[in-house]
Amino acid sequence: MAHDMGGMAGFGDINIEAHEPVLTGVASLLVEKELISRQELMSQVEGRYPLAQVAATMVADNKAETTQARFAIGDKVRVRDIHPDGHTRVPRYVRGHLGEVIHLAPRFSFPDASAHGLPFRKESTYHVLFNAADLWTDSADNNEGVVVDLWETYLESAP
Repeated sequence: MAHDMGGMAGFGDINIEAHEPVLTGVASLLVEKELISRQELMSQVEGRYPLAQVAATMVADNKAETTQARFAIGDKVRVRDIHPDGHTRVPRYVRGHLGEVIHLAPRFSFPDASAHGLPFRKESTYHVLFNAADLWTDSADNNEGVVVDLWETYLESAP
């Protein structure tokens, strides 16, 4: 592929090595999503092409789309302490921590399902306030807060 691009008008001075992570990612997604086969890719690049490891497979959780929000403003919630392989939008620094719902945001598509090819579904999303000192004990004051937007799947009721 690099030799093909080098011969194209205007591409002679591109540093292909700098673009390898992007090219590898795109090629890997094309194969993973079965838009092309590994064999088709290899025939186009005249040999072996390094593909990224398939991120992870997420089994269907069979959650149905709901229209009712499970939590309300003022509810205490705990962020589920999950560590899935592959994509998730729940930040590690809030996993397992207690927070308070301060705003019910619009329902939005659940990105973890989309990233793993599961059926599209919308979920309630929440703005959750955390005490910064609970998240970063050494570098935050007690009167500082952090607000994180989280999907309902990431939250559980807290006492």
